[in-house]
Amino acid sequence: PPVKIETTLLTIDGPVWLPGDSPALELFPAKPDDALAIAFLGGSAELPPPDSSADAARLAQLPARLARALPLYLAEQVEFGTTALARTLVAWVVRPTPGFILGGIQWDDATAARHARQSTPDDPADYLVVTHLRCVEAPWTLELRLVRTIDAACLATATASCPPEDPARELPGLVKELLAALATHADLPAAPLDVPGLDPRPATSDYLFALEQLLATLTRGADGANRAPGGEQDATETGLRLCLAHPGSLAARLYLAQALRALKTLRPELAPAYQERVRALQTEHPLPEPARSVADRLFAELD
Repeated sequence: PPVKIETTLLTIDGPVWLPGDSPALELFPAKPDDALAIAFLGGSAELPPPDSSADAARLAQLPARLARALPLYLAEQVEFGTTALARTLVAWVVRPTPGFILGGIQWDDATAARHARQSTPDDPADYLVVTHLRCVEAPWTLELRLVRTIDAACLATATASCPPEDPARELPGLVKELLAALATHADLPAAPLDVPGLDPRPATSDYLFALEQLLATLTRGADGANRAPGGEQDATETGLRLCLAHPGSLAARLYLAQALRALKTLRPELAPAYQERVRALQTEHPLPEPARSVADRLFAELD
């Protein structure tokens, strides 16, 4: 029978691996009091017509993950590359079954701008970056629009090729275009943060999809969402692989900490198995100070 579908927008302030209660926040300088707020909204993809419902699920899986990952990745670049505050908006079904939404058409500027302001009414976003995927044929295309939220004016657009086998390949160029557009239209010049170990952040497809994987893990159990055993252990394994592949990356280390925190909440019986592996990581691949001490303290709290 027909059911009423209730939806909302989840809000993630800053990087998905740096929540507001993380001890690691002390490593990052405070943003100016008058900092601009830039919102990021994606979650839409144009897909080829499926031959069957099974094909539909298979075809939508990779674009859906990518559609959620791209705003997270771009928000991170703006958060650490400018003085602005970045937040990601994620379309979410509340009822009847909680979960992510993949839109089949792109957000229009007026609707997206209204959502960006209403989702955080106490601190509405000044600008909005909307992303959309066109996956009808390979290589896929990523479309980006910079929208001023007060009047829904589209100030700049950009596109990038998005090969399904390596979707992050063209992202560095797209980030440069986005930062240039913000400098031109929002008077927001580039201002990279000087945080030991923050760079290099992995600019790889593995890292891109890892962000989406952590988002999926952190939302498990939210608002009645499925808490059956699933991806939370996978996110922890992904975090360990990221740390070993990029031993100097603070982002990878904090990603692992967030994945472990979720694991302790959802599957506490599995968390102790990672203690020795994390201690070995911290000993054999220490971050530069003061990041090393903060990471040691963060993992000790998780123990």
